[in-house]
Parts: sequence; structure tokens; C-alpha cells
Amino acid sequence: MSEGIENTFTVSIDGMSCQGCVAGVTKVVSGLEAVEAVKVSLEKGEALVKLKEGADPDLWAVKVVEAIEGAGYASKLQESTSGENGLSPEQLWMLRIRIAGPVFLWLAVAEWFLGLGMVGWHQVMSFVLATAVVVTAGAAFFKGALRQLASLNLGMDSLIALGSGTAYVFSAVSLILGTGGHLFFMESVGIIALVSLGHWLEARTSAKTADAINALFDLRPAMATRVGPDGNENSVRVDDLKNGDIVLVRPGDQMPVDGEVEEGESSVNESMLTGESMPVRKAPGERVFGGTSNLDGRLKIRATAAGDDSVLSSIIAAVERAQGSRAGIQRLADRISAVFVPVVIVVALLTFGSWWLAYGATSSLHTSLSAWLWHSHVPDVALAAAVIHAAAVLIVACPCAMGIAAPAALAAATGAAARHGILLKDAIALEKAGEITTVVFDKTGTLTEGKPKVIDHVVPNEGELSPESVDRVRVVASQSRHPISEAIASWAKGQKPTFSESDLKSEFREHSGRGLEGRLGGQRVLLGSLSWLKEQGIESSSVESFAADRRKEGCALSGLALDGRLRVVFAIRDELKKGARAHLEQLKLQGLKLMMISGDHEDAARAVAGDLGMDDYRAGVSPGDKADAIRELQDRGECVAFVGDGINDAPALAQADLGIAIGNATDVARQSSDFLLLNGDLEMILKTIQLASRTNRVIRQNFFWAFFYNVAAIPLAALGFVSPLICAAAMGLSDVVVIGNALRLKRF
Repeated sequence: MSEGIENTFTVSIDGMSCQGCVAGVTKVVSGLEAVEAVKVSLEKGEALVKLKEGADPDLWAVKVVEAIEGAGYASKLQESTSGENGLSPEQLWMLRIRIAGPVFLWLAVAEWFLGLGMVGWHQVMSFVLATAVVVTAGAAFFKGALRQLASLNLGMDSLIALGSGTAYVFSAVSLILGTGGHLFFMESVGIIALVSLGHWLEARTSAKTADAINALFDLRPAMATRVGPDGNENSVRVDDLKNGDIVLVRPGDQMPVDGEVEEGESSVNESMLTGESMPVRKAPGERVFGGTSNLDGRLKIRATAAGDDSVLSSIIAAVERAQGSRAGIQRLADRISAVFVPVVIVVALLTFGSWWLAYGATSSLHTSLSAWLWHSHVPDVALAAAVIHAAAVLIVACPCAMGIAAPAALAAATGAAARHGILLKDAIALEKAGEITTVVFDKTGTLTEGKPKVIDHVVPNEGELSPESVDRVRVVASQSRHPISEAIASWAKGQKPTFSESDLKSEFREHSGRGLEGRLGGQRVLLGSLSWLKEQGIESSSVESFAADRRKEGCALSGLALDGRLRVVFAIRDELKKGARAHLEQLKLQGLKLMMISGDHEDAARAVAGDLGMDDYRAGVSPGDKADAIRELQDRGECVAFVGDGINDAPALAQADLGIAIGNATDVARQSSDFLLLNGDLEMILKTIQLASRTNRVIRQNFFWAFFYNVAAIPLAALGFVSPLICAAAMGLSDVVVIGNALRLKRF
């Protein structure tokens, strides 16, 4: 083992032939306790493995290789990403088709149309041609079968090798011994040709599911223009940029890193992040994100998140993690597949025995059923019938479609989600999203803009506020980061400054969540809620009517008192997000119950809940109580999704069956959630649930057709109604149907 293996490493894998193999390798590697994530690529013939923090890379790299080899695949640790002979799986299958296809066509024409099946020289030629195909194009199946046999982990290659090999060996022995009768070289070659064709179609189709990640990688440019302290511009690799570097982005360029605009103005296309097609105007001090497109202006940005720390990198990591994860229904398929191949082999042996040892009875049953089904040719010789029908059972029962039913759908769904700015933690999140019965919303920043504004104010006794009083409001309010204080400070801006922050005396205090207190220009200043002002001895009866009316509208009230006398009362409201009512109505049409939880007072919460048509609401709820409210709903049998964006939402996001963090969610909220919606638009919640429901529906459809195909096809093959050639074609077609059905999600 080489030194310096990192926590993320690549393992090359030889012998994977389809997405079912990918699912098998993913299962054994992800089952190792030290593995945090694994991404298996059929196209590259490799697995990218990420270990958990603190795991010994040298030790676990060996265990990963051993686990893959134990599953029946050749494996070694390396950085190379080229496949066998430098060819992709799609190219390898096409090469095998070019070898086996012409031979199969010639043998079929000679036997079916020219009547040469029983001619001696043609039988010898068939033997030579079939041997060449089995040794070359069929070698992959036989090698895979031997590896699977050595690991006692029989799979698709074992079934194909048994089916094709049985027909070939029977025919070769019959030819050499001169026993006469029909030979099955055409069937042996045809199985290899048709299965290879199916795998080629699968490889070509399934490669499209990787488009999402490839497209995301293409968004970030390879080079960037770095501006040095002396103003010189140098072209550097994006990977060499560091936080704090100044980068020049010209019109038409893509942002190389996340950063903040230092100089210039421009419109930026952020659709790759948010799904929003309208450009966003950027000016100095505003954030930009790597991978977004600069449209019309020249910008200088200061890098704040380069490399793996950027939003684009986190999106790519999220998509890879989700596509490498396993849905719960896939685990059921894994358990079924584990016993499926041995059961199929037993069925094939019973088929062989019944046709060989009880040919008359089995043939009579076939004839009886033909009246209800269709007529098909059955070999006249018992042993020949036994061989060919047992081979048909082995081939038609390949469980590949079951193995790819969920992974193909999840890969397509996560790609579609990423294009809409929806990032999901894992496949289980999609499953849970399709089962939600109740959606609970945080109010501030989720249903509302999160930017309260002063919408009205009243001066007691119809007096006027002097410019000095307005400036006192500005100076005092600007000392707090509370949203209401910031709203009042913003309202008071624009007045000619009379005071400065340095004029505030040392007795300035902030009473958390209640108000501000200080002395400015020789006067005692109080700014806070009316209830707190009342505790300080400030009379507010003259504004009771104004306060009552504004509370009904959902406003918060804050008053300014100077030297013990109320001078002004502000009505502050956080406006609802655009289209919020319409988007929530769409959720209700999906059969979902809606509830709002807020830390605001009863009047404000009631007003917002009423405006939005909520089924229920809770007011004055603390962060800890939010989680308790979610638990209470769960105890009543509800499957709950919680939507929030702040640090105080983290407990509720974690408690909910499905946590959805939206917009500029805090890091804590992101880590606690199952979904992250980069666009804060409430419509994205509807899209998320719709995508999850559609994905779950596609997965169920895939499993139905995969199981239905096997359940229906195995008895038909055992009773002689479908030949090995038809079975081989049907098996390949079933894989393509499953993948094609999954790819419909890409158009979501």
C-alpha cells in the first residue's frame, strides 16, 4: 500500500457490466463502518470513496478493496480512471456486439432460411464460430461468473454464463460424440450478442444520468484573472485561488469563486443556483457565487469561498452524496436479489429435470397450455429440451432491472432537483418527502421577507417629531441588530445628523427582546415595546386605538420615549413573500395540512396565518417549543415537514420527519435539514414535494415492471413458451425500459 492515501480515494473495479453491478458494489462499500460516502461509476469503472473523519485511510483502503473483491469484482487502489483497454463500457459492449452480432446473424439465416441446421459441414462451422464468440465476446460473462462463484455471490454474469455455456457445451459434446440431433450454437451465440446489445443500450442510456454532475462541473471555469496588490492582472488556475484574492470577472465570464463585489456593477445570471431565470443586479458589497454568469459589466470580486468551500462545490457534493445513497425500498430489493439467483438456479434445475426425466408429461402440459397462450417449437429430444428450456430460465430471470430500479430514478431526480436549486441530503429524504401529511412553517424569513419595515407611525396629541428626535431614534436603534431596531433605524435615516454614536453615554443598555435604553443630548431615551415602556412608567393610553388597529394587521409596535414622555409609536411589519398565498394554496390542493409556528405575539401570528389561509398556527413559541410542537403532531400520527431558515429553527428541522431549509439558511439550519432550497421562493417547496412524489412513483413503477417481468417470464421459459434468444432480448429490454422510465424525471 502506497503512503499518503487521503480520506477520499479512488478504487478501480473490473467486471462491472451494468447498473445492477453498480448497486451491488455501492451496497458492500457503503456498508463498511468507516465509509461516509461512495460514488460508483460504471462509465469509469471505479468507485470514489470518502471515509469518515478520523478513519485510517491505509487500513480502510485495503478493506474497501477486499469488500469489492468479496462481491466478485477485481479491484485495486489507483488514481487511473480509464476502463479496460482504455475503453468505456459503452465502447466495450459495442466491440462485443461487433464480434458476436455477425456470427449470430449468419447462423440464424443459415438455420432458419437456408435449412442448414442439420448439415454436417455447417454444424462444424457453427462450432468454430461459436467457440470464437464464447472465448472473445463471452469472456466477460464467464470471468465474472468465476469471480462470483469464488466469492459465493452469484449474480447476473453467473446466469448468463450458465445459460450460454450450457447450450454451447451440450452442442459441442453432441457434435464430437456424433449423437445427432439439433445443436444450439446459434442460441449460445445469440444469448451473448443480445445480452451485449442490451448492456450497450443500458450503458448508453444510463450515461445520461451523469449529465447533472458533469454539467455542474462545467459551470466553474478552469482559469481566472487574479489582480495583484500592484494592480497587475495574472491568469491563474481557479484551484490556486485563495480567500481574500481579488479576481477580475469580465462580461460573459463565469464567476470562478464565491465572493463579494469590490468594484463595478453588473447583471448576473444565478439560475444555476436558484432556478430563477431573471438576472440579478450586483453592486459593491453584494455577494456573488462561483459558476454564475456575469452578463454585462466588469466586476472585481474579493474571494470569500474558494475551492471546496464554494456553494457550487457544496451543490456537487450534495448531488453526488444523494446519488450514491440508497433508498429504503432499494434495501428491500437487495434482500430479494440476495436469494433470487439461488432460487432461479433451483428453478432451472427443476426445469431441466422435468423435461429430461418426465418429457412426456411436461410436453403434454406445454401442449395443453398452448391453446390458452401460443404455439412454440419444443425439441423432440428430451435432453435437448431440458438444456434449452433451463438455459431460457437462467437468462430471463437476470435481476439486473431490480438492481437499477431505484438508483436510476434517484440519479435522474437529484439531477433535476439540482437544476432547480434543490439540494437533498440523501435518497431517504426523497422517500420521506413523498409521505408528508403536514407542512409546518416558521414565519419570519420563511413566509415573510425577513426584513421588517416601518409602515406607519403616530405622534401622541398630533404633535410633530423634531429632526433632533428623529436622529435620536436613528442613533439609539442602530446600536441593536434586532430586526425591529434595524427597521426603525432604516426609517430614521436621511435626516441631517445631529448626534453620533459616540454621544451615547455609558449607561446605554439593551434589554434583550424588549427595548433599548440610553442617554443622548442630555435626555433619557427609551425605545422598545409598549409593554416594556409601561413597566418603565411611560403612559401610552393616547395611542391605544392606533395600537389595537395595527395589531389586528399583524404589526409589531415600538415606542420612543424622551425624558419620561411618549413621543412616537412605530408600527412595524414584515411583509409576506410575493405569491405566498397562491403557493400555499397549491400545497393544500396536494392534500397537505398547513401550520405556522412563530415566536411573534398572538395578534401578529393570527393576522399572518389568516392572510395565508393556514389550517392552524402557534404564537409566542420558543425555539425549543417549536421542536415540541412538531413532536406533538408526530404523536398524533402526522408525517411532518418543517420549513425554516434560522439558527433557532435547527431543533425543529432536526425533529421533523423532513427538514427543509430555504434561501440564505444558516449553517446550523442547513446541517439539520434534509433539503436545502437555494431559492427562498415558497414555490420551491411545492416543487420539492412534487418531485419527491413523482420520484417515488417512478421507483414503484420500476420495481413493479422488474418483478412482473420476472414473475411472468420464468414460468413461461420453464414451460417452453419463450426461447433463450427471446429471453436474452427481453432481459436487455427490461433494463432499458427501467432506465428510460427513470430518465423521464430529468424533464421535471
